[in-house]
Amino acid sequence: MTDHEKYRELSAGFVLGALEPEERRGFEVHLAQCPECQREVASFAPIPGLMSRAQGVRTESLPDTVAERAASQARAEWLSLTRSRRSWRWVAGAAALAAIAMATVTVFPGSEDSAAIELAVEPGAVTGVVAIESRAWGTALHLELEGLPQRDRYVAWVVDDAGERQAAATWGPTAAGGARLDGASSIPTTRVVAVVVTDGEGAETLLTARTG
Repeated sequence: MTDHEKYRELSAGFVLGALEPEERRGFEVHLAQCPECQREVASFAPIPGLMSRAQGVRTESLPDTVAERAASQARAEWLSLTRSRRSWRWVAGAAALAAIAMATVTVFPGSEDSAAIELAVEPGAVTGVVAIESRAWGTALHLELEGLPQRDRYVAWVVDDAGERQAAATWGPTAAGGARLDGASSIPTTRVVAVVVTDGEGAETLLTARTG
């Protein structure tokens, strides 16, 4: 196995924050000079937000048999996830937890949800609507964009008041340069100061929307 193949298998674990410190340092050095791994990391960008949704699922809202089945599946997937560092196992486990969370949140929306807050989009070639909503697990993001330049991939980042950013959604190009999608971040809405849309590598800023 080449060094590149070894690091590529760690990409999902890097996104999930599950690497050992030494592994993470090595991966970050490799990532800085490897466009392929940068694209790989960008493709896993929604997973942390979806995982945060799984943590906020209230299984008491479900019938006992459904809740038990969902919890059992989550435990089984998580055990298999932690026994292997191969990226497809990380993604499989995360996807299973996200699927449980998304299904539950869709059927049983929480009463704690608040009204949407529309952010001020800075003037530029990309226009549209950027809105956020508070959730118990963090922040829900809604995007309706037009005028996106053609790029291989796009990432929407939620930026907090400390200047840290967390990927909340990722998607590919469309013929018309438009996008309508939802995302999720574990950053509390009270700490969100901006939403930024970049290319897949996170290097080129295409749109900035601010809360105030």
